[in-house]
Amino acid sequence: MVCGELLGYRDRAEEIKCVYCGRIDQGHILCPEGHYICDTCHNQDAMQIIKNTIFTTRSSNPFEISELVMSFSGLPMVAEKLNVPILTEAFPATLVKKNKSEKV
Repeated sequence: MVCGELLGYRDRAEEIKCVYCGRIDQGHILCPEGHYICDTCHNQDAMQIIKNTIFTTRSSNPFEISELVMSFSGLPMVAEKLNVPILTEAFPATLVKKNKSEKV
């Protein structure tokens, strides 16, 4: 995501700093150039995709919306960490949509 190099996997965790936000983590994965991206920054694009889909889909069924979002092949491999945000965004979104449609 930063320089395009293949990621390296360390045998032991070491202190590494996110190149985007500066957060210090203990981690195993960084590129040969030393670039590291924390989970929060790595998932930021995915969260925007999730929110856009949830609020623009025509469906008002939270289960359908969740399945739709989780079917995207472009979400990062850590997407299983996003399942809770997907569901917690999908349910309130359906209520908002329902309230808007009832007021029309």
